[in-house]
This record gives sequence, C-alpha cells and structure tokens, in this order.
Amino acid sequence: MKCTDEKAPFATEVLRKGLPILDRNLKKLIEEIQEKARATYKESVGTEVEETARAVCMEVQKWVIGSQEEMTQKVEDIAYYYGSAEGHEYPIL
Repeated sequence: MKCTDEKAPFATEVLRKGLPILDRNLKKLIEEIQEKARATYKESVGTEVEETARAVCMEVQKWVIGSQEEMTQKVEDIAYYYGSAEGHEYPIL
C-alpha cells in the first residue's frame, strides 16, 4: 500500500479504514458457517449423510481469515468433496 499511497492517497485511506470492517464481517461469516456445519453434523448422526457432514464440519472448523484465493479454494474443496461424496461426476461449484 505504500506505493499506492503516493499515487492514490484517497484509495489507500479508504482501504485502511475499510479493511478492519471487512475482516470483522468475514470473521462473523466464517463463525456462522462453522456453527451451521456443527449443527448439521449433529443432526446427521445416524443417517446416511453422517460421514459427509462430519468431513465438512471438520474442514470448516479449520477455516481462518486468509486471502480471497485461499478462501475460494477452501470452499471449492468442500464443494468438490460433497459432489464426489454424493456421486456427482462434477464439483457443485
């Protein structure tokens, strides 16, 4: 951002103020996904989807705020696993 600060100081300032807000919102979203994954797993115990729900739950519990590319890859991994577990020939996403 230091190079950008000289060329576009307003944009740099907006990013500096906005990034903490985005991080907070993203953290809340990740926590919500993790809680829903736990709840889904608990509901699935004893059903035919228990193994899939458990795998998804375990994976999303590892999620932390990272780069957009990293988060996209994590979501795609979950979708691919789910798609292959359900017998789809292609990933869901």
